[in-house]
Amino acid sequence: MTAYITMLMAIVSVTFYQVFQKEIAPQVNPFASLIITYLVAIFVSLIFWFAYPAGTSLMESIKSANYASYLLGITIVGIELGFLLIYRTGWKIGVANIFSSSLSAVLLLFIGMAVYREHLSLIKLLGIGLCIAGLLLMNQK
Repeated sequence: MTAYITMLMAIVSVTFYQVFQKEIAPQVNPFASLIITYLVAIFVSLIFWFAYPAGTSLMESIKSANYASYLLGITIVGIELGFLLIYRTGWKIGVANIFSSSLSAVLLLFIGMAVYREHLSLIKLLGIGLCIAGLLLMNQK
């Protein structure tokens, strides 16, 4: 049950993420928007830190974090800024996320094989084909 609840949380969050990115006022400097976003994220994370039974102190957890936590911060800025600017250039909300997610899914299949020794099955190849077909269909006018 927890797997479904956490997946639902991710789906709802991604959906609202796209809606709120699209709604950011165009006159706001993108980096001011990011600063506001991350200040709120820090505040909410601190609240959840105290609500989640971690078993270690915040400082111990920070000390035990590896490079991925730090690089993830850089990556998140790229995602946030990328979508903000994508919407400002006129991409439609129903297309931008699907386009980026489909291409990311294909890239992640290859990364999964190369880095994590995951296997490419006929079903996954079919999925890649459907992603490509969907992208082609979405670009038809």
